Parts: sequence; C-alpha cells; structure tokens
Amino acid sequence: VRLYLLAAEQGNARAQYNLGVCYANGAGIKEDKKEAVRWFRLAAEQGDADAQFRLGVCYDNGAGVKEDKKEAARWFRLAAEQGDAEAQFRNEETEEEEKENSDEGEDDSDEEDNDDNDEDKGEDDNDEDDNDDDEDEEDDSDEDDSDEDDSDEDDSDEDDSDEDDSDEDDNNEDEDNDDEEDNDDEEDNDDEEDENENEESGDVEREILPIHRVRFSECEIVDPPETVINSLGMKFVPIKPGKFMMGGRDGEEGYSQEEEELHPVQITKLFLMGMFPVTQSDYVKVMGVNPSVFHGKTRPVEHVTWKQSVEFCKRLSGMPGEKAAGRGYRLPTEAEWEFACRAGTETAFAFGGELTQLQANFCEEHVSVPQPTMPVGMYPPNSWGLCDMHGNVWEWCSDWYGLEFYSESPQVDPKGPAKGTHHVLRGGSASVQSFECRSATRGESPSDGPFPNAKARFEFIGDFGFRVVCELRL
Repeated sequence: VRLYLLAAEQGNARAQYNLGVCYANGAGIKEDKKEAVRWFRLAAEQGDADAQFRLGVCYDNGAGVKEDKKEAARWFRLAAEQGDAEAQFRNEETEEEEKENSDEGEDDSDEEDNDDNDEDKGEDDNDEDDNDDDEDEEDDSDEDDSDEDDSDEDDSDEDDSDEDDSDEDDNNEDEDNDDEEDNDDEEDNDDEEDENENEESGDVEREILPIHRVRFSECEIVDPPETVINSLGMKFVPIKPGKFMMGGRDGEEGYSQEEEELHPVQITKLFLMGMFPVTQSDYVKVMGVNPSVFHGKTRPVEHVTWKQSVEFCKRLSGMPGEKAAGRGYRLPTEAEWEFACRAGTETAFAFGGELTQLQANFCEEHVSVPQPTMPVGMYPPNSWGLCDMHGNVWEWCSDWYGLEFYSESPQVDPKGPAKGTHHVLRGGSASVQSFECRSATRGESPSDGPFPNAKARFEFIGDFGFRVVCELRL
C-alpha cells in the first residue's frame, strides 16, 4: 500500500487503481469505500479500463458514492470501448434497466396526461356553472347590498376573534416543531451510536467486489473440431476415450491421500462435454425460473440442487428439437469430469502446478461470504477446449460420494458408489481458494440429503452449478 501510494500520488494510473482496490477490500489498510472511489476515479480519468469498470460497479451498487445507474453505464461504456468483456456485459444490463425505468416513466406520464384532460374537462363544466351563478347574482345584487351594511360590524368582531385564535395556533405549532426537532436529533444520535457499535463488534456487512478480470470473451474462443451446438445454442466438445491417473498427487496443497488416492481409470466411450457450465439463460429456457443470486444471462446458474440439475437434463432431453436430433442429456460421472478437466495433464491444474486469477475465478484468501460469479468463457479454455473447469461454480456430478471409494473403484468407466447421502461436486468456485479448485479436489454436499441441517452451505453460499454431457442416440 505504501508503494502504491507513492506511485499513485505521482500520477501513475495503475498504482491509483491498485490503491483503490486496497481501500475497497480493506487489504493492507482500513477499508474506505469513498477513498476507493477517489482513486478509481483518478485512474479512470486517465483511461484505465479496470478503474473505469470498478468505478462503474461503485456507482451501480452505491458503494462509496451515491447510486447512479446512468453514471455507472457511462463508465461501463468507456471500459467496454477498450474491449473489457465484463464491462460490455454490465453495460448491457444497465442499459436494459434504464430502458425499463424509462418505459415505466412513459406509462406514468400518459396517466398524468389523462388526469390533466379530465381536469380540463372539469374546469369547462365549472365555467358554465359560474356563468349561471353570475346571472343569479345580478338578480339578487340589490338585496345583498342592503344586507352588507348590517353585516360589516359583525365581521369586524369575528376578525378580532380569528386573530386571537391564529396566535394560539402559531404558538402550538412552534411547540410541536421544537418537539419534532428534538426527536429527530435523538434518532440521529441513536443511529450513529448503533453504527459505531456495529463497527466495533465487526458486525458491519462487507461487500467484497471482484478484484480480478481479464479481457477475454466467449466470442474469441475457437470451437474445437466437431463441436456440437444444440437447439438452445449450447456447445458440446467431443471427448475421446482414453486412460489417465485419477486422484491427487503428493505435494499438492490440499491433497488428501485417503480421499484422493491415485488410481488408474479408463474411459471407453466418446462423450460430448459442455464447453461451459449451464448458463442462467440456458436454465431459464428449460426450467422457466432463475434461482441465481448473481444475475446475468451468460453467468453460470447457481443455487441449484443435484435433483434440479437432473431435472434440467430430463426436460432438455424431452425438447422437440433435441428429440428430433437424437440427443439426450445427463450429468457427467466424477471420472468423466476429471478426465475432461485434466485434458491429458498430470499437474494440480489443467494450466500447470499453480492457478492464477488470469486463468480462473477464485478467492485469493478464505472468505465466509459468497463471491460474484463471472460470465462463462471469460477465462482461457484448457487444451481440450473446455472453459471454467476451475472455479466460478462447483459442478454437480452424477455419482454418490464415498470417502474411500477410490480404493475399491472399478478401473473401467467407474460410476461411483451404489448409494449414499451426498453427491459429488467438482471444480471449486468463486468463493474458495485455488487449492480447492484443483483437478483432483472432491467436493460433496447433502443438499438433497435427509439431514436437518443438510442445506446449510447451500442456502448460505449456494455456489453450486453444473455442466451437462450430451449423448447421441443412434
């Protein structure tokens, strides 16, 4: 932080951006959203696309600055013009929101116009009534003149009494205003005391924004040969049969010999693996609902149970276009998933011994709150053309989970234990650290199990998604 500050004060845009990140996340310095916005703005005004994007996020979420969707859209647009894929996505979202709001405003204005027309019509009617009244008043004017002189003295007495009453009312209003101001001051003081107590106790809710992004978009990914595209536009990559060593390697961070025992496995049949996790757009087309917390058409669907993912496969298989093409869908087995993830590698990750945030969406340190997903295809694919196999969302497999299953697993096309209470999850997520995103890491969850607290992580974090296998039915 000290070095960033020195460089930032000399006008270095990248240092200004990095300093803003530190302030935004409380990394090496006390968290200060307003100070983060200040440094993001300085860097953004120099044309730093990352800073422009982050400043847009701040305006969009009201973090450290008053929420302003139009200003958010402006900064997203500037970053998008420099090729930032996530900014392009967020810009489309904010433009859609602005369009919806403008449509609602037009509807309201139409209603107001109708009300004005009604009022004008009413005024015309009133004018006619006034004319009639004027004629009547002319006839009675002589009688009224004779009565006016008699009523003048009475009116003067009433005016005196009205002045006395108005003085009393003014005094009462002054007292009421004083009481209201006192109450407002007491409430403000109570709110400040509550905020101070929350800060001291550490109960203040912290919004952790993503600090990593790459300029990589789905459209720049070259489809592998013989890629299949279904009627929904979902892409599937052919995975040829082969042999590999399944499980973790000694020396990998997070390695568990008991759970990840190294053993040979053979996949004997070609299968078509989803190029991406199932997106929210895909899920809505099939299921009609979107359970996700981090919304976005091209983001992976999350907060999905194992049963819901199986139901998705069943409904997708039953769609007319898929039936006609002879395509069916299912979840991958755990062995198929790791075989496809490794793509012929024997290292901890498909990209080598370490994973960087230019390669996947994960957390650099442990957190206890859900982290934002990223649109699919924003990170480079593995050597077989599959994206997001590491991080972003945990992915359901068809297998029941067995802690020591590897020691007794069949070597040819294993399908997991015959029964169980938990199902297997693979790949890690945006809410876990890199070692939990290894090719061999085995997750499991009883989110569909029989236990009373079975949905604890699912409900709190909910970072469970899936990708599907396509089978050609000849």
